Amino acid sequence: MTENVPQNAVIFIPDISGFTKFVNDTDISHSQHIIQELLEIILDANNINLSVSEIEGDAVLFYRTGTLPTLSELSEQIKSMFIKFQEQLQIIERDRVCHCGACSTAINLTLKFLTHSGEITESKIKEHKKLMGKDVIIAHRLLKNNIESDEYSLITENFLQSLEDKNHEIHFDWAETQSGIINYEHIGDVSYKYVNLSPLKKLVNLQEKIESFSKFQNPITKNIYIEAPKESIYSTIIDLSKRPKWTNGLLNIEYKLNEIPKIGTSHKCEFERGSFEIETVYSQKKENSLEFAEKIKNNLMFPQATTFFNLKDEQDGTNLQIEMHYKKIPIIGILIGMLFRSKFEESIAKSMTNLKAYCESKQPIIMQKQ
Repeated sequence: MTENVPQNAVIFIPDISGFTKFVNDTDISHSQHIIQELLEIILDANNINLSVSEIEGDAVLFYRTGTLPTLSELSEQIKSMFIKFQEQLQIIERDRVCHCGACSTAINLTLKFLTHSGEITESKIKEHKKLMGKDVIIAHRLLKNNIESDEYSLITENFLQSLEDKNHEIHFDWAETQSGIINYEHIGDVSYKYVNLSPLKKLVNLQEKIESFSKFQNPITKNIYIEAPKESIYSTIIDLSKRPKWTNGLLNIEYKLNEIPKIGTSHKCEFERGSFEIETVYSQKKENSLEFAEKIKNNLMFPQATTFFNLKDEQDGTNLQIEMHYKKIPIIGILIGMLFRSKFEESIAKSMTNLKAYCESKQPIIMQKQ
């Protein structure tokens, strides 16, 4: 696009509904990660060769000069982007192990779309390029309108009148097309057609997560009482940055800093006796308990070794039970049990003592060596 030269373009804005409440009322770290994931889904679902002008926190300002997309192309773009957005929300809900406000309410977010066309110019302000013009202002103003729904597609009459095929009802046939008009100061009346996107949620077909762990007879089992709320203890357990504060013998831990822990995420723990890749495989929240499980991947001594953390309300605190399940191998398994099981039991017990001290004091403690 030639700088400062007016050109006709389509302006297309997917906007995340519920963003302000979500960010203001929830954990800022996890809410930022979730919004980043959702914006990446929007960007990756760009199927009609749109250019990105700005990412505006809760929205993406797309545009395309030259030939405008047809209503058929626009309909398929909106449909595809909305379904993929909703699918990602369901993945977050299905796989989450964190119960903070951000992770537990992300499913309430949704998406709306605004499509307008008109004359725009691209200006360079220092190192930044910015779209300018009356129609860019109109597009942004239209994000505040009189439509009651939070998930809809709004297309201005200005865009529709520029097309040969103007039959909105045929291409947006999953819900009733409605008309609207709104007046903005210094702009005047803006007419548009809109359609609810809620019926498209039925097209989201998310597969259930297949459990990738097993329980076996005679697991290593330890219990401890911690004078702290189960939610606080659970939060400490799943927070990988806090693992070195209580895990016995842990020398180093590697994980993706920008990734919220969820089913399927992995991290690597280094101990004096070797390194282990560990995958999060299970989480469940009940009225009086919280459960969480991790599986050691590709462990030859303890095949399918999975550690279950079960936290239950007890008096003014929490009863924490840790169970380590693993598959017994004939003959070799007996030898391993004789040589290493007691060591694991001792290490788990020390980790639980460390966790108790940390959660009750919320202060770093001196780690015990294996």
